[in-house]
Amino acid sequence: HLLMVGPSGSGKSIALVTLIAQSLCRGMDVALIDPVKMGADFTQLRPYCAGWADNIPTAQSLMEAIYRIVEERRLLCRDYGVGFWADLPADVRAEKNIRPLLVVIDEYVSLVIPRTVSKALPKDHPLVEEGGVNSSKQHRLRGGLRIFLLGCRSQGMLGGGR
Repeated sequence: HLLMVGPSGSGKSIALVTLIAQSLCRGMDVALIDPVKMGADFTQLRPYCAGWADNIPTAQSLMEAIYRIVEERRLLCRDYGVGFWADLPADVRAEKNIRPLLVVIDEYVSLVIPRTVSKALPKDHPLVEEGGVNSSKQHRLRGGLRIFLLGCRSQGMLGGGR
Protein backbone atom coordinates (compact mmCIF):
# COMPACT_ATOMS: atom_id res chain seq x y z
CA HIS A 1 0.00 0.00 0.00
CA LEU A 2 1.12 3.51 -0.70
CA LEU A 3 -0.10 6.80 0.68
CA MET A 4 1.24 9.92 -0.98
CA VAL A 5 0.89 13.18 0.91
CA GLY A 6 2.12 16.70 0.30
CA PRO A 7 0.89 20.24 -0.19
CA SER A 8 -0.82 21.38 -3.38
CA GLY A 9 1.66 21.71 -6.22
CA SER A 10 4.21 19.32 -4.73
CA GLY A 11 3.92 16.80 -7.59
CA LYS A 12 1.64 14.12 -6.14
CA SER A 13 -0.48 13.84 -9.28
CA ILE A 14 2.58 13.77 -11.52
CA ALA A 15 4.07 11.01 -9.39
CA LEU A 16 0.79 9.04 -9.61
CA VAL A 17 0.64 9.47 -13.40
CA THR A 18 4.21 8.16 -13.59
CA LEU A 19 3.37 5.21 -11.32
CA ILE A 20 0.29 4.37 -13.40
CA ALA A 21 2.18 4.64 -16.70
CA GLN A 22 4.99 2.41 -15.41
CA SER A 23 2.48 -0.13 -14.13
CA LEU A 24 0.71 -0.22 -17.49
CA CYS A 25 4.06 -0.67 -19.27
CA ARG A 26 4.79 -3.64 -17.00
CA GLY A 27 1.55 -5.31 -18.09
CA MET A 28 -0.48 -4.53 -14.99
CA ASP A 29 -4.13 -3.58 -15.01
CA VAL A 30 -5.00 -0.23 -13.45
CA ALA A 31 -8.24 0.92 -11.82
CA LEU A 32 -8.54 4.61 -11.00
CA ILE A 33 -10.97 6.06 -8.48
CA ASP A 34 -11.23 9.85 -8.33
CA PRO A 35 -14.73 11.12 -7.57
CA VAL A 36 -13.44 14.43 -6.20
CA LYS A 37 -11.80 15.80 -9.36
CA MET A 38 -13.53 13.37 -11.71
CA GLY A 39 -10.22 11.94 -12.92
CA ALA A 40 -9.11 15.31 -14.32
CA ASP A 41 -5.42 14.70 -13.53
CA PHE A 42 -5.46 11.32 -15.29
CA THR A 43 -7.61 11.79 -18.42
CA GLN A 44 -4.73 10.91 -20.77
CA LEU A 45 -4.54 7.46 -19.12
CA ARG A 46 -8.25 6.69 -19.16
CA PRO A 47 -8.23 4.62 -22.38
CA TYR A 48 -5.65 2.29 -20.84
CA CYS A 49 -7.31 1.76 -17.46
CA ALA A 50 -9.20 -1.46 -16.76
CA GLY A 51 -11.51 0.43 -14.40
CA TRP A 52 -12.46 4.09 -14.03
CA ALA A 53 -14.63 5.79 -11.42
CA ASP A 54 -15.15 9.53 -11.42
CA ASN A 55 -18.10 9.80 -9.04
CA ILE A 56 -19.27 8.13 -5.82
CA PRO A 57 -21.70 5.63 -7.42
CA THR A 58 -19.15 4.41 -9.99
CA ALA A 59 -16.48 4.27 -7.27
CA GLN A 60 -18.77 2.01 -5.24
CA SER A 61 -19.47 -0.19 -8.27
CA LEU A 62 -15.80 -0.43 -9.16
CA MET A 63 -14.81 -1.40 -5.61
CA GLU A 64 -17.51 -4.08 -5.63
CA ALA A 65 -16.17 -5.41 -8.96
CA ILE A 66 -12.64 -5.46 -7.56
CA TYR A 67 -13.87 -7.33 -4.51
CA ARG A 68 -15.50 -9.95 -6.77
CA ILE A 69 -12.18 -10.38 -8.59
CA VAL A 70 -10.41 -10.81 -5.25
CA GLU A 71 -12.91 -13.46 -4.17
CA GLU A 72 -12.49 -15.35 -7.46
CA ARG A 73 -8.72 -15.30 -7.02
CA ARG A 74 -8.98 -16.46 -3.41
CA LEU A 75 -11.09 -19.43 -4.48
CA LEU A 76 -8.63 -20.30 -7.24
CA CYS A 77 -5.72 -20.08 -4.81
CA ARG A 78 -7.58 -22.32 -2.38
CA ASP A 79 -8.42 -24.82 -5.13
CA TYR A 80 -4.77 -24.98 -6.23
CA GLY A 81 -3.39 -25.00 -2.69
CA VAL A 82 -1.41 -21.79 -3.01
CA GLY A 83 -1.48 -18.64 -0.91
CA PHE A 84 -0.42 -16.09 -3.51
CA TRP A 85 -1.86 -15.41 -6.97
CA ALA A 86 1.54 -15.58 -8.67
CA ASP A 87 1.93 -19.17 -7.43
CA LEU A 88 -1.05 -20.28 -9.52
CA PRO A 89 -0.03 -22.35 -12.57
CA ALA A 90 0.91 -20.13 -15.53
CA ASP A 91 -1.77 -21.69 -17.74
CA VAL A 92 -4.45 -20.89 -15.14
CA ARG A 93 -3.24 -17.29 -14.83
CA ALA A 94 -3.29 -16.97 -18.63
CA GLU A 95 -6.70 -18.60 -19.04
CA LYS A 96 -8.27 -16.46 -16.30
CA ASN A 97 -6.36 -13.31 -17.36
CA ILE A 98 -4.88 -12.95 -13.89
CA ARG A 99 -2.24 -10.26 -13.52
CA PRO A 100 -1.52 -7.57 -10.95
CA LEU A 101 -4.09 -4.81 -10.59
CA LEU A 102 -3.02 -1.39 -9.35
CA VAL A 103 -5.89 0.45 -7.68
CA VAL A 104 -5.32 4.20 -7.45
CA ILE A 105 -7.63 6.17 -5.19
CA ASP A 106 -7.05 9.88 -5.62
CA GLU A 107 -8.19 12.18 -2.83
CA TYR A 108 -8.65 9.12 -0.59
CA VAL A 109 -9.34 11.17 2.54
CA SER A 110 -12.36 12.80 0.93
CA LEU A 111 -13.87 9.33 0.48
CA VAL A 112 -13.35 8.10 4.00
CA ILE A 113 -14.19 11.21 6.00
CA PRO A 114 -17.93 11.92 5.91
CA ARG A 115 -18.93 15.30 4.56
CA THR A 116 -20.97 17.30 7.02
CA VAL A 117 -23.92 19.44 6.07
CA SER A 118 -25.13 22.22 8.32
CA LYS A 119 -28.05 21.15 10.49
CA ALA A 120 -29.40 24.70 10.15
CA LEU A 121 -30.41 24.03 6.53
CA PRO A 122 -33.99 22.90 5.90
CA LYS A 123 -34.39 19.15 5.27
CA ASP A 124 -35.50 19.72 1.68
CA HIS A 125 -32.42 21.82 0.83
CA PRO A 126 -30.50 20.25 -2.11
CA LEU A 127 -27.27 20.04 -0.10
CA VAL A 128 -29.03 18.15 2.70
CA GLU A 129 -30.66 15.74 0.26
CA GLU A 130 -27.42 15.22 -1.70
CA GLY A 131 -25.46 14.86 1.54
CA GLY A 132 -27.76 12.09 2.74
CA VAL A 133 -27.53 10.19 -0.53
CA ASN A 134 -23.78 10.63 -0.85
CA SER A 135 -23.24 9.89 2.84
CA SER A 136 -24.82 6.45 2.53
CA LYS A 137 -22.90 5.79 -0.69
CA GLN A 138 -19.69 6.96 0.99
CA HIS A 139 -20.40 4.66 3.93
CA ARG A 140 -20.71 1.65 1.60
CA LEU A 141 -17.61 2.75 -0.31
CA ARG A 142 -15.62 3.04 2.94
CA GLY A 143 -16.58 -0.56 3.71
CA GLY A 144 -15.32 -1.66 0.30
CA LEU A 145 -12.08 0.25 0.75
CA ARG A 146 -11.54 -1.34 4.16
CA ILE A 147 -11.96 -4.83 2.69
CA PHE A 148 -9.61 -3.95 -0.15
CA LEU A 149 -6.92 -2.65 2.15
CA LEU A 150 -7.16 -5.61 4.52
CA GLY A 151 -7.10 -8.57 2.21
CA CYS A 152 -6.26 -7.95 -1.40
CA ARG A 153 -2.48 -7.85 -1.57
CA SER A 154 -1.99 -11.61 -1.74
CA GLN A 155 -4.39 -11.64 -4.69
CA GLY A 156 -2.32 -9.25 -6.78
CA MET A 157 -4.20 -6.07 -5.88
CA LEU A 158 -1.95 -3.15 -5.17
CA GLY A 159 -3.21 0.15 -3.82
CA GLY A 160 -1.99 3.69 -4.10
CA GLY A 161 -3.53 7.04 -3.37
CA ARG A 162 -3.11 10.54 -2.19
